Amino acid sequence: NTSYSAKSDQNNQSSQASNNQSDNQPTSRQSSTTSAAWTATKNAKLATFMSSWGQVMGQSYERFYPGHNTNFYGMQYPSDLATIKINLNEVQYSGAWSTDGTGSADYNVVAIYSDCNTAPDMGEHLYFFAFHNGQPIVLVSQQTNGDVTSEGLHFSQTQNASLNRGFNNIVAGRTASVSN
Repeated sequence: NTSYSAKSDQNNQSSQASNNQSDNQPTSRQSSTTSAAWTATKNAKLATFMSSWGQVMGQSYERFYPGHNTNFYGMQYPSDLATIKINLNEVQYSGAWSTDGTGSADYNVVAIYSDCNTAPDMGEHLYFFAFHNGQPIVLVSQQTNGDVTSEGLHFSQTQNASLNRGFNNIVAGRTASVSN
């Protein structure tokens, strides 16, 4: 069994970087001199958007971040990003938490939302809002079982046009509105 600790909420983000293969990742102080793909303002806009989008979908989404992990069928995200691969179309990719959308992982995850605390049993959704090769992408998983240790957690790119458009608009600095 792997144990998880959420005691050091303030230090968890900086310890995340040391868990990655490279210790020379940019810090949030360094990113202020460049135009960051992801910012605290964009994060707040996504929170507002996800609240509205969840209502339209008849679901209730919670934001998860370092120090506040999901319990998605026993998986703890974002902590498990370091150990459980992202399986997309039967190919395994690395994932890592990112505060600005950059990093050395295949998928640099800037936000995680899930209805794991409110969805009906076996009906949970896990969304990763990420950057892949510098481009924004929304991944979704509804996997309920399987060998995630060796296969990774199965994701697909969301097919929800409103969700894709909302995230892309937020990344571009535009207003994101929910459409059916």
